[in-house]
Amino acid sequence: MRERILQVLWATLTLLILMRRVSGQAKVKPVTTHLSAKWTHTPLLLETAEYMREESPATFWSFVDIIAEKDPQLFTNRNEKEIYDETLAAAGQFLSASQIYVLKLSLSLRAYSPKIEMFHQIGHDRDLPSTENCGATVDINGELTCDIEKVEELVEKATSSKPVTYEVDHHFPGGETAKVGVVLYAELGSAEFQRFHAALKDLVSAGKIDYIFRHRVK
Repeated sequence: MRERILQVLWATLTLLILMRRVSGQAKVKPVTTHLSAKWTHTPLLLETAEYMREESPATFWSFVDIIAEKDPQLFTNRNEKEIYDETLAAAGQFLSASQIYVLKLSLSLRAYSPKIEMFHQIGHDRDLPSTENCGATVDINGELTCDIEKVEELVEKATSSKPVTYEVDHHFPGGETAKVGVVLYAELGSAEFQRFHAALKDLVSAGKIDYIFRHRVK
């Protein structure tokens, strides 16, 4: 992914140089280019998280933990520029200046939107409750709930096989050998994510679950 972004940047710079040379030789009509995609814009915070995942799973989860400690209002009741600045400030705790530069380029190209849309499709295929009714939903060995008070009870009663997982999934470290799989569908930065993330981490520490996180835009 990162190599593709750099290739796009190099191609763009090359095109600009060629256009400058041509403009010095003859008058030409201006050409306007647009980058378009079939996916909609997805939250910058989620795209940044996917960039962090490409750095390493450990970096991803460290970033997620930092976001989970912040006031959810920072990512919900603010304009896009403020969220962008807050996101970059959090990412800057783990990235070098050159990595931040590539991150900014990735966000400007919406390079990780397709991956966020992939998570959306997985959730859609799972037939989850609407985000209006459930800001966060967990799948506990096939049993769905958005009631955090029921999670531990369902974990204790779980008998069926663990949920199907995918290469794009984010597995919280330490629970891989647990017999119960819990998939959290929630939007990073939201209050619902904050609550469920803390509860599921505790269950991983107790050796009870394999915690898997999938993005879901509210």
